[in-house]
Amino acid sequence: MAHTGGSLFLQDNPQAAFRSFLPGLSRPVRRQFGRQFGDVYGEYLGALGQESRKTGQLPELQFTDFLQDFPFLQRFYGQSPQQRGFFPSSIVPKTRTLNLF
Repeated sequence: MAHTGGSLFLQDNPQAAFRSFLPGLSRPVRRQFGRQFGDVYGEYLGALGQESRKTGQLPELQFTDFLQDFPFLQRFYGQSPQQRGFFPSSIVPKTRTLNLF
């Protein structure tokens, strides 16, 4: 397979490849995954290891191909609101109880 200069650049710069996928996501999802490059890249390395063990060959999976199929939204919405950085108590005013007796 022939590589273009851009694909070689992304192959050699995994953080740039990762960040190139973030602009298409909503702001909360971008913010959440912008801090998780290491975790996502670790999953990619695990996928490479699995591919190599399965085939007995050098893995061919490129990081950009892995990211193309990465379930950003499913992962984000599978988390609790607190894990996603949403804390309703910070935007809802505290209420007071009136004692009428």
